[in-house]
Amino acid sequence: MNQKAHDFLKAGDVLARRYVVLRPLREEPCGGVWLAQDRSLGMDVGLKFMPRHVPQFEAAREALRREGALAFKLRHPYILQVLHFEEGDEGAYLIQEPFLGESLLAHLNRLERFRLPYALNLLEQVAEALAFAHLNHEVHQSLDPASVLFEDHTVKLANFACPRGEGEVEQQVTHLELKAYTAPEVIEGEEVSPAANVFSLGVVGFRLSAGSLPYALTFDEPFPYRLESIPVDLEEIPLPLQNLLLQCLATTGVRGHGIHLPHLGPVLGRKQKRGGEDNRGFQGPESRRQDGYIPLVAHRPGGSRTGPDYFDLGRTNFAAEQRPDTPGPADAGSGRLS
Repeated sequence: MNQKAHDFLKAGDVLARRYVVLRPLREEPCGGVWLAQDRSLGMDVGLKFMPRHVPQFEAAREALRREGALAFKLRHPYILQVLHFEEGDEGAYLIQEPFLGESLLAHLNRLERFRLPYALNLLEQVAEALAFAHLNHEVHQSLDPASVLFEDHTVKLANFACPRGEGEVEQQVTHLELKAYTAPEVIEGEEVSPAANVFSLGVVGFRLSAGSLPYALTFDEPFPYRLESIPVDLEEIPLPLQNLLLQCLATTGVRGHGIHLPHLGPVLGRKQKRGGEDNRGFQGPESRRQDGYIPLVAHRPGGSRTGPDYFDLGRTNFAAEQRPDTPGPADAGSGRLS
């Protein structure tokens, strides 16, 4: 949209005679997000709002309604919790947990890359959230850094039902690269599938670990990338992770035959405890197998599960000298934005 989402509300505005706007938090697909106070419950909430007067209101309202419908199905520590959907005279809005973090897109626009241990820690959480959605027969409609929220060591995957509109991409220069996260079959008109999510996850992983997109962006062409090209900056990624990410970026047939992403704890130097509990004390949901693997494409929504095809990164140990405690930048010049 041409007008900034945060221009639609200001501090002190009241929606539905209940939600008092405190301050803007971030811009996301299908609306801006504000910190608000719920006067009925006396607590802070996140308020995602799309005003009725904007041209894309109808599409955004349906996406927000769908997001609200998914709320009780997608309960996971790494998925942003949506409380409910509402619609009033002003527009449509979601009430969600008051997560104060920023989007990965906003961070990457300021800083080219993370230190590798921290990047893998973020990637692991995104993978677990995505795996949980797939096991519940749901896919993310536009998996890219705009929908990956994080603060310190915590990731929240958001906007499962918000597709990326062509108009929205064209009007916002900072979002031009987001089309590169879209699987080729989706660009050709197919519906988003678990395999398409795996492709997007591979691009996210590459961007986090190498500091660049896997392929140089192309302009004035139907596809934003050329898959036949060797990914740039491949040498920036440790070999075991290279193999995994290249599998994610492979053709549909390879991606669609039960690709599984292993638990990345061993890569970060964390020892996996028995029973699926890691040294953060987190007891994994059903998306975490006790052998440490996170199934990413177990089945298509509504279909039958296919046989597993493991890529054993979890048993390959490459030492990381830095602990994943610091989200600071890598050495200057070690990564770049394509």
